[in-house]
Amino acid sequence: RRPTKTTIKMAASNDEAATTTWQESIAELQSLLDTSLEDNRDANLQLSSICSTILDSDDTSSSSSPPEAVLKAVRTIYLRVLLNLGEYSKVVEFATNNNTLEVAYALYRLRKYDACRKLIVSSTSNDDTNNNTTDEDGNSSTDRVLMHIHAQTLYRMGETNEADEIYSKILSSKEGDAMDADEREDTLSNALANRIAN
Repeated sequence: RRPTKTTIKMAASNDEAATTTWQESIAELQSLLDTSLEDNRDANLQLSSICSTILDSDDTSSSSSPPEAVLKAVRTIYLRVLLNLGEYSKVVEFATNNNTLEVAYALYRLRKYDACRKLIVSSTSNDDTNNNTTDEDGNSSTDRVLMHIHAQTLYRMGETNEADEIYSKILSSKEGDAMDADEREDTLSNALANRIAN
């Protein structure tokens, strides 16, 4: 049975069906997001189910359906959950033009390096890096992550000189200073591996 416009059927934690409005579902979704999901398969599966239910209930003709901004956020969350679950093919199939980062990462993980490179090059030339988040200095973490995926893709394709140029840009003062310690360490490790392969 397809959910009605104002309600969504979701499996509660005790396997009973619970009827909630999409607004309540968003609150539950946010609560799950606040937990560490990367290594928690059960939480990711639950979050995937909630996102899927919200997205399946989308009826743009209904005044009770979630606003487009909410649906966009839920789509992005859903794609990131699919990435956490290793469902890279589903990410590529489900994504829209607004999810360059998620699709690029999925293509990279699927070892579709040429498609990944083309996507990143076209998105940066069109300035289509959506879901951009900026830090207090105005640096875009999405741009930085896309650059890192691009450099790794080039490295995997044996184009180490080009990858080296990108790593140099990432580690330059403005981009490099915006990274946290773990991201900086990861980037430096990859840049060093690329330089050695060069």
